[in-house]
Amino acid sequence: MMNSNTRINHRRQLAKAAMAVLLLLGLVYIHVQPARAASVPRLVVTSPVADSFVQDRIFVRVTVNSQVPIAETKATAASLPTVSLTKQASVCGSSCEYTGWVDVSSLPWGNFTLTLSAVDVDGISSAPTAIALKHNQNPVINPAAPLPFEVADPNLTVNVSCTDDNPGSGCSSLKLSINGKLLLSGTNTLAETISAEQWLGQPATVQLSATDSSGLTSTQSYPIYVENVSNLTTVSKEAGLVLDTDASRTLLWNAYDHRLRIHHRDTNQVETLPLLVAEQTQMNVRLIPGGAMGSAFDATGLDLPDGYYRKGLDPLGTYSRFVWRNGHSGTRRARLRKLRQTTGSPTAHRSWTATCCSMHGMTNRRTAPSLLSIGMALRRSLLAHLP
Repeated sequence: MMNSNTRINHRRQLAKAAMAVLLLLGLVYIHVQPARAASVPRLVVTSPVADSFVQDRIFVRVTVNSQVPIAETKATAASLPTVSLTKQASVCGSSCEYTGWVDVSSLPWGNFTLTLSAVDVDGISSAPTAIALKHNQNPVINPAAPLPFEVADPNLTVNVSCTDDNPGSGCSSLKLSINGKLLLSGTNTLAETISAEQWLGQPATVQLSATDSSGLTSTQSYPIYVENVSNLTTVSKEAGLVLDTDASRTLLWNAYDHRLRIHHRDTNQVETLPLLVAEQTQMNVRLIPGGAMGSAFDATGLDLPDGYYRKGLDPLGTYSRFVWRNGHSGTRRARLRKLRQTTGSPTAHRSWTATCCSMHGMTNRRTAPSLLSIGMALRRSLLAHLP
């Protein structure tokens, strides 16, 4: 018969044996358990849409799902250099959005592949996501006549062309209307003289539209002024909106390429100011001896295409006050502050600028000299206060 001590020792031995078996089973489980699969980033592309037409710049938006922080998300168009996309939130957990612009302007017209990928901080890369796209620009409308803000004869000369980036075909349709009335239609060129008599003595809106073989369209719309030029003596005809003029110079804004220019009528030389002015919004610029000064929104560096067709939608840029002399520009803040202290708002004399100068791209000699003398007197008064 076993005594109590023998039974206790026996139980202890059984417990030790059981513990040893459990430990052995645990080691065997750990040994045979497969390694956990690594977390691989997964991409969901929102933009661009596969098989779509794209312009020269593509906006890319992609969501990356990953349990491990992402080191880089990138986009590659065809064989062009890779572009790193920007994370849109500093804290976004396991699902983060990345965006960026990819420039494909150097690619020829036609199909290409945009490849997206992501790599996490452990060096694990996502499977590449390939999107088929087609580089295909909208048709480009090139108006040579009439131009925006032009004073037009009732016998209106029309010279408008259309170009397309598809090397195998041009534009399939090109149309010109005035105030909604279709007057001319063709394919790549409109070159005729038409009657604009019904809009004599009033502003009119020229509307241009073009379509290419892929069905992409472009439109432009801008004002002209129909006048009987026999009632006017033409001093000069300018390619834009006349903002100011003096005895030998004209300051104008070309609404098509968004440039401010000074035309020296005596030498026919043209100076272009280093601003990109999208629209007339708060534009107040006038001539000064040796240059020009004023204020306007400057869209330099922004994606602003040629053409007068995005009124209200163009990126305006930064509002700038400037003095520009003979090819040299600068803010000259002290001088502008002095001008504001002396005359009030920089726009205080906009009325005489508009009065002394024809706003239609043409000057009427019968009225301009007397009004111009008033403007020159005001200018002399301003300049008298400048250091």
